[in-house]
Amino acid sequence: MFFLIHYAKIFYFKLKDLPLIGKILKLIAHKFSLNYIKITQEELNKVSPSFCKAKWLQSTLHLELGETHSCHHNPRHAIDLDKVSRDLNALHNTTQKIQARHEMINGMRPKDCDYCWKIEDHGSLSDRVFKSSEEWAGLDAKTLTSPESILNILPKYLEISFSSHCNLRCAYCDPLVSSSIRKEIEIHGPYPTSHDFQRIDPRDAVDAQKFAGYFWRWWPQLKSHLHTLRVTGGEPFLSSDFDHLLSVLSQDHLPHLNLSLNSNLMVSPARIENALKIIKNSFEEGRLKDFHLYPSIDTWGKHAEFLRWGLSIQKFSQNIELCLRLYPKLKMTFLITFQALSIFNYHQLLEYILDLRRRFPLAEIKVGASLLRHPDFLSLNLLPKSMGVKFLDIISFMKQHRLSSKYELGFSSFEIARFERIYTDFMSTPDRTTQVASDFKVFMKEFEKRKNIHFEDYFDLKIIDDLMLK
Repeated sequence: MFFLIHYAKIFYFKLKDLPLIGKILKLIAHKFSLNYIKITQEELNKVSPSFCKAKWLQSTLHLELGETHSCHHNPRHAIDLDKVSRDLNALHNTTQKIQARHEMINGMRPKDCDYCWKIEDHGSLSDRVFKSSEEWAGLDAKTLTSPESILNILPKYLEISFSSHCNLRCAYCDPLVSSSIRKEIEIHGPYPTSHDFQRIDPRDAVDAQKFAGYFWRWWPQLKSHLHTLRVTGGEPFLSSDFDHLLSVLSQDHLPHLNLSLNSNLMVSPARIENALKIIKNSFEEGRLKDFHLYPSIDTWGKHAEFLRWGLSIQKFSQNIELCLRLYPKLKMTFLITFQALSIFNYHQLLEYILDLRRRFPLAEIKVGASLLRHPDFLSLNLLPKSMGVKFLDIISFMKQHRLSSKYELGFSSFEIARFERIYTDFMSTPDRTTQVASDFKVFMKEFEKRKNIHFEDYFDLKIIDDLMLK
C-alpha cells in the first residue's frame, strides 16, 4: 500500500501544474493528504514507535561551525573532522546520529527528539511522521534498518550553511549564526540574563574553509543521490560559496534535484534578480527539477521589525513580490520562527499570504511555522496560559479560510495541523517560571538600550499588560 501511494505522489507532482487536471488533482490530494500521513505513521510504527526517517535521510551542515543535526528540532553537534578526512560521508553519519538510529530501531526515544515525543504523548501527529511523509523520504522504512544504512547512508535532503555572514540581528539568534550579532556582542558583551544570553561560545575556532573544501570534494558523490539541496545561513545572498554553488548548478545536469533557499531578502533587488535568473535558466534548461524559496519572517508589521532587527517590512514585501513577478510559478513557503511575541500580529501575516495567493495565482505560496525553543524567555514559555485563546483564534481563522473547492487559495490541512501542533506544545508546557519572566525583563531593558528604542514604540501597552511586564 505504501509503495502504491508513494508512486501516486510522484504521478501527482508531475501533473499538478497542468491547467485543468492539475486543479482537480490538487483538490484530491488535499482530501487524502492526512490519510497518507496516517499510512506513513503505520509504516514507521511497524519498525518501532520511535522510528523517524529524518535521522537517516535528512541532514543540516553548518560548515562555518563544523556542526550538524538531522532535524531543526535537534540541537547541533560537532562533526569529527578526523573521521571526515577518512570518509566524506562522516559529514552526515556522525557517532551521535548513528547512536540515535540504533535507539529508534529498538523503540527507544532519543533525548534530542523530545519535541516530537511531547507532541505524540498528547495524542497528536508529530514531525517524526510529517517529515517521514515528505517526497524526499520515499525509501521504505525497513530498508533503513540494515546495518549498512545505520552506519553509512547518503542524505536525500541536505540543508547547508556556508557562512554566518548575516545583515540582521534577530532578537533570538546566536552570535555563532549571525555575524552582525557577534559584532554587537563583542562591543556590549552578552545579555545579563541568568544564562548570559548570546554569550560568545569559547569553543576553538573552526576552519570553515576546510569544512567547505570537504563538502565540495563530497559533492560529486552526493549530487546524484540528493532529492533536495537547501541553502541557509547566515544570509546566503551574502556568501561567496552560494555564488559558487549557482555557478556549479548552471553547469551540472541534475534533473532530479530540487534547490531550496532560505533568505531574509534584505538585499538589493539586483542581487535577487541575478540569482533568480540563473536558477530559472537552470530549471528551464532541465538542469534542475525545481526551486523553492523560503523567505524568513516571524510575524508582521512593527512586531516583525522588532524581532528581526534590521528588517524592513516594506523592503521585504517589495522583494517578495519581485520574486513572484520574475518567477510566476515560484514555490514559496514563509519560514516562520514562531515565538512568544509572534502571536500578537500573526493574523496580519496570514492575511498578507492570502493576498499574495490572490494576486499571484500561478505561484505555490505556503506558510510553515516552526517553534522557537531557545532562549526560553522568548519562547512560548513566556506566555501565560490565558493566551491560549489567541492561538485558538488563529486556528479558527485558518479553518475559516481552509482550502476547498470553493476556496482554492485557503490554508491546507498540513498548514493548519502544523499550527495546531504549536498550540498543543504551548498548552502542554508548564506555566512560566519567575526566572523566565525576570530574564525577559532584563533582556528587553538591555535590548532597548542597545538599539536606542522603547518597547512601547513597537508593542502597545495592552500587550505589555497581558504579559505582566509592568
